[in-house]
Amino acid sequence: MRVRLDKGTPNEFNTYRKVMRSIKDNITEDILLNEINEIIRLPMYADRIQNESKAHQHNSSRRR
Repeated sequence: MRVRLDKGTPNEFNTYRKVMRSIKDNITEDILLNEINEIIRLPMYADRIQNESKAHQHNSSRRR
């Protein structure tokens, strides 16, 4: 548990319940990373990632 100095009020009770449920689900880092890798392959995310990569490359080449 940690103190959040950046928040003026505590989390809602439902937030607490969701956190406790996620702890009980025992989701490992490997499971989470595998899910993320599957999700970013979905067309809506793959297209966005590709476009952002192109924009980043374009901006990097303009700075030279």
